[in-house]
Amino acid sequence: MDLSIVTSLLAARQGATRDAMALSVVKQQHEMELGIANMLAEAVRSAPRPGQGTQVDKTA
Repeated sequence: MDLSIVTSLLAARQGATRDAMALSVVKQQHEMELGIANMLAEAVRSAPRPGQGTQVDKTA
């Protein structure tokens, strides 16, 4: 086998591995951003009613 062919195959495999790693990082980052967005949406849904918490109960 010619050495240049082996070198070309190794370079192609390294490129594919690098691309797969980059895709994995982007996918993980996207999942984390979705998790944050879901946490914020849940916090907004469970917000208190308007007027709730405007007075302090001193007898408690």
